[in-house]
Amino acid sequence: MEVDRMLTGRARRALVEAAVLYAVYLVYRSARAHLRATPHAALHNARQVIGMERTAHLFHEARVQSWFLHWSPIVRAWDVYYGGLHFAVPIVAFIVLWRRDRARYRFFRNVFGWMLLLGLVGFAVYPVTPPRLLAPSYRFVDTGRTVGGIGAVGGAEGNGGGNPYAAMPSLHLGWSTWCVVALLPVVRRRWLRVALVLHPLLMLTAVVVTANHYILDGVGGVLAFAGAFALAAAASRIATRLRSP
Repeated sequence: MEVDRMLTGRARRALVEAAVLYAVYLVYRSARAHLRATPHAALHNARQVIGMERTAHLFHEARVQSWFLHWSPIVRAWDVYYGGLHFAVPIVAFIVLWRRDRARYRFFRNVFGWMLLLGLVGFAVYPVTPPRLLAPSYRFVDTGRTVGGIGAVGGAEGNGGGNPYAAMPSLHLGWSTWCVVALLPVVRRRWLRVALVLHPLLMLTAVVVTANHYILDGVGGVLAFAGAFALAAAASRIATRLRSP
C-alpha cells in the first residue's frame, strides 16, 4: 500500500510538472502569435541580416537549399526534422532528466523558460522576414508549402506559429543546443552522445534547407541559450543565498 502511494505521488508530481511545462509553452506560443510587426520593418531587418552575412561571407543559404531541391524525399525529411524533432527531442530530454537527475532537471527547466522569454524579446525587438518569404529574386523556396512533411509535421501550417517574423533568434537552434548541454552528462551510450552532438548541426541544416532561418538566426539561437543559462545560474545563486540562514 505504501509503495502504491509513493508511485501515485510520483506520477502526480510528474503530471503536474508536465502540465506546467505545457501551460508555459502555450503562453509563450500565444504571446509570440500576438506580437505585432509590420512587413516593412521585418523586411528591413532581414536585409540587415543578409548584409551582415554577406560581409562575413555567410550568405549561402540559397545555394545550400539548391543542393537538395531535386530530391523531394530528402527535402521532406528536412521538413519533418524541422517541424517534428524540434519538439520531440526536448520532450525526451525533459523525461530523461526527470528520471535520472531531478536537480539537473529543475535547473534546465528554468533555463528553458528563460530561453522562451529571451526569444520573445528578440521577436518583439527585431522581427525578421524569413528566407522563404523573400522576393523570388533571392531564389529561396518555401519547402513546407511546396513539398511538406508528414501531415501537419513539417508542413506550411506549422511555420511561424502565427507569427511569420519570429525568426531572430532561431529557437530551433536554441532548443537543440539546450538538449545537448542538458543531456550530454547523463547519457552514457556513445551513439546517443554522438547523435546529441550532431543534433544542432542537423537542425541548422534543416532550418536552412527549409528556408525558415538565416545562419545568423541560428547564431542568435545559441546566444539566447547562453543568455538563458547565465540568467538561470544567477537566479539559482540568488535563491541559494536567500535560503541560507
